[in-house]
Amino acid sequence: MAGDSSIEWTEKVWNIVKGCTKVSAGCKHCYAEKMHARLNAMNETTGNNGYDKPFSVVVERTDAKGMMTPTTWRAPRRIFVNSMADLLHREVSTAFIMRAFEVMVEHAPQHQYQILTKRAPRWAEISGEVMARWGRWPVNVLPGVSIESTRHLDRLEALASVGDERTVRMVSAEPLLESLAPDGVQALAQRLKAARTGWLIGGGESGADARPCDAAWLAELRDACELAGVLFFLKQLGGKGSTEALKRGGEYAVLDGQRYTAMPPMHRVEVGLFSGLPPAAPKAQG
Repeated sequence: MAGDSSIEWTEKVWNIVKGCTKVSAGCKHCYAEKMHARLNAMNETTGNNGYDKPFSVVVERTDAKGMMTPTTWRAPRRIFVNSMADLLHREVSTAFIMRAFEVMVEHAPQHQYQILTKRAPRWAEISGEVMARWGRWPVNVLPGVSIESTRHLDRLEALASVGDERTVRMVSAEPLLESLAPDGVQALAQRLKAARTGWLIGGGESGADARPCDAAWLAELRDACELAGVLFFLKQLGGKGSTEALKRGGEYAVLDGQRYTAMPPMHRVEVGLFSGLPPAAPKAQG
């Protein structure tokens, strides 16, 4: 699955991994699992659509068409990498992840790529591989982590080690299940700064079984971002339903009478130049 997205903070999705396993409370009502089940049911009646295995089976999409999809989108786009899975899942090989980075850096550098994971410790490995390959972190790739509760604030520490001084690191606090500022907004702001966070997306859970999200928790995120100099995007307040009104998203995502939709600017990678070094001299002829 790849194409247009209804997710407010992105424009396209690029799903090159299928399947996932649950690691924390934020996974309980996973929308990707529900979508996978529907696609699996469709697969049985309409023929192979690639979703013929259980959600718990992680599969790398190795076909060239799927991997090269971003090259078919000429105009610059914001692309959410793997909205249906976790690119940094332990069952996804490092070689496969590096193939994805090759597409992002060398074949379709005009886009901005957003990568979220709940498996934050693996970022150190991937960052090392990327830096060794290209010399610097590509400015068009936003590494990120998902954090739903204070139990997983340590994912911020792993995020701090990714990339270099130009990297925009993103945090998704969705579904937000409790306050992330038990020690106060100032303490949370300090943690965001220590992680070198550039962008934070906050949101409550939605769907029939949505767990409640207190607007005060989202206000704490907003205030901490302001103190830390972090861009803040309020996706939704959350609610039992999938429409904008029921999940309180879109025009209904209002906090203290205001919408918050800050997003980082787009940056294109100049292949061969983005490391900040001059291009290699041409080889002598003859």
